[in-house]
Amino acid sequence: MGKLTAFIAGKPRMLIDGYVQRTRCVACSTPSVAFTFVGDTDMTTFGLVAAASGDRQLALGALTSEELQLGERGLDGFCSRASASFGVKFRPVRVKRYEGGLAPAGASFAEFQRVFKPGDAVFACQSCGGDAVVQNREAADEFQEAGGIVNLLGDVAFTADH
Repeated sequence: MGKLTAFIAGKPRMLIDGYVQRTRCVACSTPSVAFTFVGDTDMTTFGLVAAASGDRQLALGALTSEELQLGERGLDGFCSRASASFGVKFRPVRVKRYEGGLAPAGASFAEFQRVFKPGDAVFACQSCGGDAVVQNREAADEFQEAGGIVNLLGDVAFTADH
C-alpha cells in the first residue's frame, strides 16, 4: 500500500493508493466526493491532492513545486490546472477536521496499534463551505464502475493492486 516510484517510458511516475468517499453537506445537502490517499507514512502522500467536480468527478495528482510553496493557495493552482486539462470546474477537497479516533492514554505502542481507530474526516462542502460528512467509502474502481470519473493529472497512476 502507498506510493511507490516507478519508471515508465524513462519518466518517473508516482503510484498512488486510496479510496473515494461520498459526502453530503449537513447545511445545504449538496452531495460531493472526496479522495483520501493512503500510504505507509505521511511522506508517501506528501504533496498529493484531490479536487472534485460535483459528486461524479475527481482529479488526483501532485502539487508542483510552485504550488507547494503557496501552501493552501497551491490547491487553487492545482484546481486551475485540472479544470484546464479536463474541461470542467474543479474545487479543492479540503478536510475541515477529524472527529473521533481516540486511543487509550499511556498504552504501549503495541496496544495502541491494536485498538487505535482513526478519526472520521469532515470535509468542507463544495457549495457552501459547511460540514460535509462521509456517507460511504468505496474503492476508486467501484466509483468508476458506478459512473464516476477519476482523472489523473501529471505523472501519477494507481498502484497495480488497486
